[in-house]
Amino acid sequence: MATRGDTEGFRNTFGDGLRQIFLMLIPSTAILIALDKPIIRLLYEHGKFNAAQTHVVAQALFGFAWGLVLNGASLLLIRAFFSLKKTWTPTIASVVTLVVNGVFDALLYRRFGLEGIAFATSIVNVVAFVVLYVLLRRQVGRLGSMKTLHTVVIAVLCSAGVALLGHEIWRVIDSVLGRSIVGQVVSVGTASAVAAIMYCALVI
Repeated sequence: MATRGDTEGFRNTFGDGLRQIFLMLIPSTAILIALDKPIIRLLYEHGKFNAAQTHVVAQALFGFAWGLVLNGASLLLIRAFFSLKKTWTPTIASVVTLVVNGVFDALLYRRFGLEGIAFATSIVNVVAFVVLYVLLRRQVGRLGSMKTLHTVVIAVLCSAGVALLGHEIWRVIDSVLGRSIVGQVVSVGTASAVAAIMYCALVI
C-alpha cells in the first residue's frame, strides 16, 4: 500500500493492526500482573531457585508487564515507517528513548531497585509509542485514534475484570491442591484459561 501510494488503505490497515495488538496484549498484561508470582513460581522455583528469588523475579515481571502493550504497538509503528522508507525516523527515536531509558534507570533504581529498572523500560515504551505515533500521524494523516481509544477502553475494562477473576480462581485452586508441580499447573493453567475464555466472550 505504501509503495502504491494507497494512503487510505495504509491508514486503515495500520489502525486495524494496532487495535488487534491492543486487544491481544492488554489482557496478556493483565494476567501477567495478576498472576506474576504464581507464574514465576511454576516456571522457575525448582532446585536452587527459592521463594525469595521468585519474589524478586516477580517484581521484575510486574514492572516489565506494564510496557508490554506499547512495546508491541511500537514494533508495528517501526514497520510502518520502514514500509514508507522512512527508516531514520524510528532509528533516531530509538536513540532518544535509549537516553531516556538510561535516565529513568538511574532515577528509579535508587528508589525501587530491580523493579525500578523494569518500570523504567515500561515508561520508555510509552515514550517511544507516543513519539512514533505522533510522527506517523503527521506523515500519513489520521490513524483512527478515537476508534483505537474506544477499543483500548473496552479491552482494559474487560481485562481488569477477567484478571481479577483469574486471580480468585487461582487462589481457590491453590488453597485446595497446594503447590506441587501438578497443583501449580492446574491452578495457573485453569485461571489463565478461564480468564482468556471470559475475555473472548466479552469482547467478541
